[in-house]
Amino acid sequence: MSMPSPFLIATVLVGMMAHPGRGAEALKSYLVEKDGRKLLKERLTLREEQGGIAGITGTVWTIEPSGEWRVAKFGPRKGGTENLEPLRGGMLSPAQLESFARVLDSQDLAGLPERTGPESKVNPRRLVLQFGQKRATLEGIPPKRNLSIAENLRKAAAAHAKADAGTWERFAHIVQAMETECQEAGRP
Repeated sequence: MSMPSPFLIATVLVGMMAHPGRGAEALKSYLVEKDGRKLLKERLTLREEQGGIAGITGTVWTIEPSGEWRVAKFGPRKGGTENLEPLRGGMLSPAQLESFARVLDSQDLAGLPERTGPESKVNPRRLVLQFGQKRATLEGIPPKRNLSIAENLRKAAAAHAKADAGTWERFAHIVQAMETECQEAGRP
């Protein structure tokens, strides 16, 4: 069984200080126990989308309630369906799922606005987080240029109004936890 990454532990601790008094009760929004196993309450997806002449393309990260995760490239296919090209996958441990649920709670995923950021009319770039029925979209993402998604968000947040930058940072925390845990869990 793998241990939670140092980043995830630090994020959880920061989140606990930011939301004192939140504990096991708050985690029930994100984590359930079934047959003695801890599971995410819903599937979590992160879509990094880029609009263009070919349609919407990008990368989708998915974490199933069981902890199974996968990353795939997507793009349009004839007939209006979406083509998925799997890149990698793995399984998060119960401890990693619990730590991840703490990140979702500390960053108040449920409280993220439905839509944030400047909408681009030409070749839009956006991030879409979805957890069950909750959907939050961050518009106006600049090109990554060899940065992780989270690093790119933090760099771009400085250009936005102070209140909006806080939302960008919450997105960055959640995205970084996904990027970190899915990469850590996928290593041999």
